[in-house]
Amino acid sequence: MLAFTIALLAASCGGGGGGSGGSGHPIKIAFITDCAPPFDSDRESTVAGAELPFLERGAKLRGADPLKGVTAATVAGRRVQLLLGCEDYGNFATLIGALGRFVEREGADIVVGPDNQDEGLVIKDYAREHPHITFSTTSGEQSTTLDHPARNLFRFLPDAAQDSAGLGAYAYRTLGWRNAVTVGEDDPAGWAEVAGFRAEFCSLGGRIARGSWLPDKIARIPTRGVDGVVFPSDLMSARDFMNAHPRLGRRLLVNMDPSARALLGPLTEQMLGLVGVSMWPLRPTPATRLYAASSARFFPDLNGRADFSSYDAMEPVLEALQKVHGDLSYGERPFQKALARLRFRAPNGVTSLDARRQAIAPTYLGRVERNAHGRLVVRQIAVLPNVEQTFGGYFTGTTPPPGRQEPGCVRRKPPAWVNSVPTTR
Repeated sequence: MLAFTIALLAASCGGGGGGSGGSGHPIKIAFITDCAPPFDSDRESTVAGAELPFLERGAKLRGADPLKGVTAATVAGRRVQLLLGCEDYGNFATLIGALGRFVEREGADIVVGPDNQDEGLVIKDYAREHPHITFSTTSGEQSTTLDHPARNLFRFLPDAAQDSAGLGAYAYRTLGWRNAVTVGEDDPAGWAEVAGFRAEFCSLGGRIARGSWLPDKIARIPTRGVDGVVFPSDLMSARDFMNAHPRLGRRLLVNMDPSARALLGPLTEQMLGLVGVSMWPLRPTPATRLYAASSARFFPDLNGRADFSSYDAMEPVLEALQKVHGDLSYGERPFQKALARLRFRAPNGVTSLDARRQAIAPTYLGRVERNAHGRLVVRQIAVLPNVEQTFGGYFTGTTPPPGRQEPGCVRRKPPAWVNSVPTTR
């Protein structure tokens, strides 16, 4: 019992869990990403996004390939090392193995990642068991922060439901929809993306006529008797969907995040009037230009495509380290407090955290239009500020997580950001 008490005091009052919190040791930050097909195809870009904050602070690439890692950066006079690791999507044993390797054997003080949907819950459980380690995740799983959050777990990105914020209000307020069909991937990520539309559309008084789930191909979607279709997927091709339903046009709402835009491909006449939502601004801003320039400078072979999601998870960690002068003592609690209070000027928009340490961030609406030169372009038509994960109370820690039938379609007070959606086209 005495030995246990001494060990506990050392963990709560001393440096980080790996023993590198002292000023004479480097701070170690582990970054875990997916390295198994098919989701490993973007691994270089994902790792590049996590490395960019280090490179901007004086670190050097160890090779042209981002997977070779970077040298240590300097933050508040402290050396900060980046440790790279990976896991196989769907195999939680590989994730737990990577966490054990970094935290329990290599002495990592902070862990960032991974970004797969279900793994947010694994990270939350592991974080609870290691309160003296700080975790920053990019997983979009809603319950990771909404339901009994761990005090040492942070997410500076919207969850998967937040990603759809704005579509429901645009459908109801701008297009005048009252009955809609939703189409999504039949998996937790797809359920959550549809849930964001459902919560917003139903809160205003809309009705979901039917929800369809597509595992691997575009099925026949009924459109008679409904006002339109929402297809907020970032994995399935909106182009294939539109080819199957070429007359939808202005009756279809989609996801326009960077990954989804790649699936959309070149704009065509049938897309004229198509409206989508994005976490990334659809009009260049000073912040997006700076990010693109920095990405292109350090990763020219990636055509400047360093992933902003992993950047958004890593950069706040280094900014908070600067605020506490690199001090990770007292079980990292002062550092975690600084991280929770951080107002992060992310390239995709100013982001703060709520009481559950979940991102409050903007989303953006865009519409395919013809410009003055006759070319089809995506024009940003609205910015939805301060999108928070409860959607004005529609989601709580006690409501069921998004699923095939959840949430229910209920009219209630809508979230405040719907007032930023135009009422006319």
